[in-house]
Amino acid sequence: MITIEINLLSGELYHTINVDSLELTYLQIKESFDDFNRRFYKIINNDKIIYTNLYDLNYDKVILNDELTIVFINYDNYIINKIKFWEKNLKVAIDEYGDELKNNFDIVRIAVSNCGSDLQYAGDELKNNFDIVEIAVTSDSYALQYASNELKNNFDIVKIAVWNDGFDNSNDGSALQFASDELKNNFDIVKIAVIDGYALQYASNELKNNFDIVKIAVSNDGSAYSNNGSALQYASDELKNNFDIVKIAVSNNGSALQYASDELKNNFDIVKIAVSNDGSNLQYASDELKNNFDIVKIAVSDHGSYLQYASDELKNNFDIFEIAINNDGSLQYAGDELKNNFDIVKSAVSDHGYSFRYASDELKNNFDIVKIAVSENSLSLEYASYELKNNFDIVNIAVSNFPSALNYASDELKNNFDIVKIAVSNNGYALNYASDELKNNFDIVKIVVSNNGYKLQYAGDELKNNFDIIKIAVSSDGSALQYPSDELKNNFDIVKIAVSSNGSDLQYASDELKNNFDIVKIAVSNCKYALKYAGLDLFYNMLVMN
Repeated sequence: MITIEINLLSGELYHTINVDSLELTYLQIKESFDDFNRRFYKIINNDKIIYTNLYDLNYDKVILNDELTIVFINYDNYIINKIKFWEKNLKVAIDEYGDELKNNFDIVRIAVSNCGSDLQYAGDELKNNFDIVEIAVTSDSYALQYASNELKNNFDIVKIAVWNDGFDNSNDGSALQFASDELKNNFDIVKIAVIDGYALQYASNELKNNFDIVKIAVSNDGSAYSNNGSALQYASDELKNNFDIVKIAVSNNGSALQYASDELKNNFDIVKIAVSNDGSNLQYASDELKNNFDIVKIAVSDHGSYLQYASDELKNNFDIFEIAINNDGSLQYAGDELKNNFDIVKSAVSDHGYSFRYASDELKNNFDIVKIAVSENSLSLEYASYELKNNFDIVNIAVSNFPSALNYASDELKNNFDIVKIAVSNNGYALNYASDELKNNFDIVKIVVSNNGYKLQYAGDELKNNFDIIKIAVSSDGSALQYPSDELKNNFDIVKIAVSSNGSDLQYASDELKNNFDIVKIAVSNCKYALKYAGLDLFYNMLVMN
């Protein structure tokens, strides 16, 4: 057993420890000193820190002398713990304790170990300290931006930054942007960085034109390392025109086609790969290949909507359209010729009536087509010709299936008793679209309010003052009391019916009836909260009675 003395800086003996050997592993050292003192300190051996409870050291073995020195950290434990365990608190500590902290190696080391970006608050000297910056960029690659220019040009430091960046995908490879121009032109550095292809944008122009570098970048598009689209966009124009490079790029990310040269956008093999990857990439192909049957066939087989990117000629190709429509396509992107083809449009509106909107004007005036369209989707009536919006049979089909389609009927049919009767019988809301004349038609409005009194709101003013209509309405729904004329809101019988079903409808009665004891009593009997709508005098009287 060997006894080792631990002295203060003054030479005074502070403590002793017993060890089996002077050659110890770092773990043994750590175990010897853990919980040795609650204060923060460093143990010095021949001017070398062999242990500190501020941070971990990366030693394998330590050979001790028989005398060690302990150095206590002259800062409050609270501030050290704050920096050690809470991110981005070095600035807070500096504001509280002064600028001397930013130049303290131990304090800054603690901070950047926990949060690499705290390097920005360090003093210039420590921003140029290899050990400090190494720890910072290991913690956060972006900390490289705060290093000194000298260390931004240090191969080892930048390698750590861009390797961490590319390896864990934490910052999209873009730590390279903070390196010196010299290292942005360093093949080995950039090769590591472009594992995430996005970093290619920060390489020198020379390396953006380097086949091997660009190949690595575009090869990783779409991989776990790539977050931000196609790296091909950052390559030189020369390599954007390189078949092998572009082939790799579009194989990994078909949308890379948009960054290829015009020559390769017109290359069948390249475009075929791109649209096979995703049919929407047809939009980036040359006009010539947008007119290529085989290319467009691949695209619309992926999804019919990609027909929109085809040439006008192929938008009018029956075979292409048939493939598109069978892959969730729409008449919307067909050519004008096909939009005027009876069989094509008939098939389209039979499946999706609303696609009728894309038919030619001629077919929008075709009785058979419109009949099919409104039978499948009544709202297609909106796109029919005025002539067919005025056709009784067409409109009858539409409002029978969906009453609100009355909105799209001609003014003449909005004033047709039979059409409006059909519509409001299915949904009183359709009264909103009827002519003013029929909004004041007793029989029509009676149908509406018998089914739903609340729909009284759509009746004409004349019938809102009709006792019989209002009686039916409030019998159906007491809240309809809000829509009659002021005269009928003051009618005892009408209001009595309304508040009998729901006392809260007292709020719609006239001021006179809100002060009528019998009316208020009925209202309060089925809804105690109705009392708040009573007239002021009656309100207090009834409170006293209760």
